Amino acid sequence: MVRIAAALLVPACVAAFGARAEEFSAHALAFHPSSPALVLVRGRAGGVRIVDFADPAKPAEREISAGAEAADFVGDGARIVLGEKGRLRLVALDGKDAGPGAEAAREPIIAVAVSPRERAVALLDRKLGLQLWEWRDGPVRRRWQAVLDRTTDYCIAGDVAFAPDESAVAAITCFNNVHVRTRAGQAVAVPRGRDGYESCCGVKIRFSPDGGFLVARRGAQPGWSAHLWTYRGGVLAGGREFPGTE
Repeated sequence: MVRIAAALLVPACVAAFGARAEEFSAHALAFHPSSPALVLVRGRAGGVRIVDFADPAKPAEREISAGAEAADFVGDGARIVLGEKGRLRLVALDGKDAGPGAEAAREPIIAVAVSPRERAVALLDRKLGLQLWEWRDGPVRRRWQAVLDRTTDYCIAGDVAFAPDESAVAAITCFNNVHVRTRAGQAVAVPRGRDGYESCCGVKIRFSPDGGFLVARRGAQPGWSAHLWTYRGGVLAGGREFPGTE
């Protein structure tokens, strides 16, 4: 119930923070892994903030980064990984550096995801470059990178997600195309993976908690559609469409 209330209140509370609210329009949110009162909010024009709903009548807001366009909680939520311009940053909940970072991309990062065991970070940049970085036992190291779709312009919509067993990372680009790579960087065939319609926003991708399904939300005209694949033994099948899925 707290999470439902928070989801409903985030746009309202962000709009109520005075003059600065005009510069920060909530675009996406993520709930803290262990505290339902904490919500990570990304701004439509950039910026990342945490809103604390411990007192729903007086939610407290804290800016984590003014320039980041992508963010994800790490593990138990004590840290956040940011895609800040072309740099990966690891910060605490107060926005202070909490670990090694890296200059990761020449282009701004539009999506990041932390692997379930906290061993890797996947990122997608505006030129649709997908990268996998590892940070086990030392500095952050890039393991591989790949260009998913060719574009002469900037892509402002996209999403990335890890399989629960960390065997694969999935991405969706602003062209509604779905791509899956193994942890080692090998491409996985995606039935009905290519769409081609350029979407300005709203695309999402996630594996189910048990890792048996991959779900993508594609932009359409009008509205959105969901697509569902099964994922077994590293192989995707299906790609069934559910039109009009908001």
